[in-house]
Amino acid sequence: SLFRDAKGNIWVGTFNSGIDFVNRDALNKFTHYRHTSSATSLSNNKVLCILEDSSNRIWVGTDGGGLNLFDPETGQFKHFMHQNGNPNSICGNYVLTIQEDADHNLWIGTWGAGITVFNPDKNTYKHHSYTAGNLTGIRSPNIWDIYKDKQDNIWVSTYSEGVQLYDKKSDKFIRFAHDPSNASSLSNNTVNMVREDSKGNIWVGTSGGGLNLFDRSTNSFTHFTHDPGRNSISNDGILSVFEDSKGQIWIGTAIGLSQYDVTTKKFTNYYTKDGLPNNTVVGIMEDDSGDLWLSTFNGLSRFSPSTKKFNTFGINDGLQGFEFKKATSKTKSGEMYVCGVNGFNRFRPGNVDLKK
Repeated sequence: SLFRDAKGNIWVGTFNSGIDFVNRDALNKFTHYRHTSSATSLSNNKVLCILEDSSNRIWVGTDGGGLNLFDPETGQFKHFMHQNGNPNSICGNYVLTIQEDADHNLWIGTWGAGITVFNPDKNTYKHHSYTAGNLTGIRSPNIWDIYKDKQDNIWVSTYSEGVQLYDKKSDKFIRFAHDPSNASSLSNNTVNMVREDSKGNIWVGTSGGGLNLFDRSTNSFTHFTHDPGRNSISNDGILSVFEDSKGQIWIGTAIGLSQYDVTTKKFTNYYTKDGLPNNTVVGIMEDDSGDLWLSTFNGLSRFSPSTKKFNTFGINDGLQGFEFKKATSKTKSGEMYVCGVNGFNRFRPGNVDLKK
């Protein structure tokens, strides 16, 4: 049954799933996609990563439902699942990261099953599996993140085994890891992500070791860690790194948002006391107006670097939930995607009004 209240909000009564509330003001702002009984719906509601490839296709990785190809025009999904004994399928269904390389292959990183390099146009599959003792292969089956830099290098961030750089010519991986006897080695072996800024700097975010700046000429790392009482990074658990259009580096951490000023080399930090909806900042994007969109563990927040004000949106605004995952994506057309534990949202920032 349907009921529209005096404010124009819609209440939907279902046969066995209770009542859904549809906020009128949320309509046409945050479009929500999730798993349903339809065979062409999202395969799993726990969405971990989203990528728009060079052919403008939207790929969605899930926590147990494999890989999805999303058609924004129809709202339908095509599923790519692991099939036991079939090498022409992805290596695992727990897809944490997707990246496209220079040859238009998708690098699909999984939890527990390594990496599949999939070419959707040629329908080819190549697998990088973890093998104990193989020092030139991937050193862990648990892949947190895969990133392509401006030189088309592929960086693989692993759980507990450092970061690895793929050498295409030899088809081998070069490992950078923490060495207790070397102060300029990687600070921690659990690496959450690698990102490159406009100056070609490689930033490596770790879990517990802070932020690392990689020097390509010496293969050494400079560490940025939390130091109470100083202009340091807010926390040593690095969850997201983003460079804005003005060249400032923004870091989402387990406790707060940090802005790194590349000129002064100091950090400015923002916490819930400053307006953040939650101190855990897992994703950062910038819209065409220069505002940042922050995915947190308690809603999605629009932050103005010029006014230092936060504007937060939640379930009543049409979002999938309060808790978001680290993956965010901005398409070439300016649309944004954010994902979490109850599917994902697609929206255009210009259509979302600031709250009063």
